[in-house]
Amino acid sequence: MKTIHNIINDFNLENGGAQKIVRLLHLEVNKNRNAKLLSITKSNFKDVENSHSFSFKSPYDLRCFFKLFYYFKNEVKNKDVIHAHLFPCSLYVSLLKKIFSHKECKYIFTEHSTNNRRKGKLWGKILNYFIYKSFHKIIAISEGVLNSLVNEHHNLKNKVEIIYNGIPLLFKKPIKRNNNRIIVSVGRLHQLKNYEKTIKTISEIDEDFQLYVAGEGQEKDRLIDLAKDLKVINKVKFLGFVDDIPKLLKEANIFIIMSEWEGFGLSALEAMNASLPCIISDVEGLNELIAINNKQGFLVNSNEKEKIIFLIKSLLNDINLCNQIGKSAFTRAKKFDIKMTLEKYIEIYDE
Repeated sequence: MKTIHNIINDFNLENGGAQKIVRLLHLEVNKNRNAKLLSITKSNFKDVENSHSFSFKSPYDLRCFFKLFYYFKNEVKNKDVIHAHLFPCSLYVSLLKKIFSHKECKYIFTEHSTNNRRKGKLWGKILNYFIYKSFHKIIAISEGVLNSLVNEHHNLKNKVEIIYNGIPLLFKKPIKRNNNRIIVSVGRLHQLKNYEKTIKTISEIDEDFQLYVAGEGQEKDRLIDLAKDLKVINKVKFLGFVDDIPKLLKEANIFIIMSEWEGFGLSALEAMNASLPCIISDVEGLNELIAINNKQGFLVNSNEKEKIIFLIKSLLNDINLCNQIGKSAFTRAKKFDIKMTLEKYIEIYDE
């Protein structure tokens, strides 16, 4: 029986949506198929069966490639499925496909983002093309990701397929909110999440509320200093990595994320499932969550400060509006059940 190998840079769940999806995918496949989950850097799998990680700190450590070489040599068998996620893992797998071409495996790559540091540069375009053409199938996690791929590489269109990311629908019915006056934002504390703009915007709202920021990352100290400088440190709570996100979402009244780009936006989708009205940036990938603007949530340009302030004030002071938008958001979120995502991946594995 063939083995499904999911290979990723790291398996630290606080790092982003890709890690969450890969974990759920591996757990589902592992129920009745041979499956292995590999992180090319040191990771905490928290008792995930048939999982393994290398001991390196950075995926850019070239020893990752050589260690992966021996993994392919010893663990990958003829007709296996190799499913790669993120860069540079995708590059390593592309090179190893050529080295181990005699094994006739199926190679799949999931593109999790609409943007990367290579995009827009000639060398980056060449490198991306080398990577993408090496895979038999490329999965885009949203229409925005697909558009980003085919706009740069037109000849990829026939091998790219959209499989929307999904979430476990933990809330089975809409939540009627109390007016706790809590705004919540969930995600890595990274520049692309644009927390700086969020904090600057809420600093101009003369209302009684709290902003809870759940996540860790390299921007944390700078954002804490910013909140102090703007004299809103008493309103902004940096919670760090939160295990029980559903509980946090249940307590809040508003979800906000002002990302500069996103592949999709799992944290916003989780908030919608929790019946939270969401204020999110109108960027490709993320904006696909809200099909009807101002009804299922609010799409904004992150520079529209006055509009964002107006929306926050309106939601803080009108619990009926919160519940109305939240109910529509809950209904919309049901279209992104993780069960459908996993079924589509397994269909591709079994082709």
